[in-house]
Amino acid sequence: MFRLYGIHKNKFSGAYEDWKQMVHPDDRERLAIEEERAIHGETPSDIEFRIICPDGEIRYVKENAIVIRDKRHSPIRMTGINYDITTRIEHEQEIVRYARQLETQTLSLEELADELTTINQELDAQVRQRTEEISHMLVVKSDLITQIGHDLNTPLTPLIALLPLIDKKSVRSRTPRTA
Repeated sequence: MFRLYGIHKNKFSGAYEDWKQMVHPDDRERLAIEEERAIHGETPSDIEFRIICPDGEIRYVKENAIVIRDKRHSPIRMTGINYDITTRIEHEQEIVRYARQLETQTLSLEELADELTTINQELDAQVRQRTEEISHMLVVKSDLITQIGHDLNTPLTPLIALLPLIDKKSVRSRTPRTA
């Protein structure tokens, strides 16, 4: 116990009030209430609290104690054990910190996923719009090619019809005339 509390046995009187002064001020009231309940037989003494060692180090302690009673069931003393749970508490606190970080990162990832979903929807809408525009342009191009073909064929049709006549005249003009 002396090692746990970081004190030399010559410097500790063993008095309850001296021990209580080592309990962290924020835990004293709760510890007093729990001990009082144990003394009155309401609950067993199974308490976790902090102590401040003489060198200023804060340690976490777990107390398990029983209340010794006389024949009339009046409390005579409390006997128990304290053990250092500092490492366990520090690990639990580290796990809680990591859990909070993960929660924050999860929220950030969810926000990014929402943003990506929105961007994806916007891109899908743009792709649909551009696909419609391209489809429309292809129809216009097809109509234009058809029109150009028609427009080119229209002036050529009479020429094509005249080609046999021109060919006949050309053949006659090349043929020598007999007189």
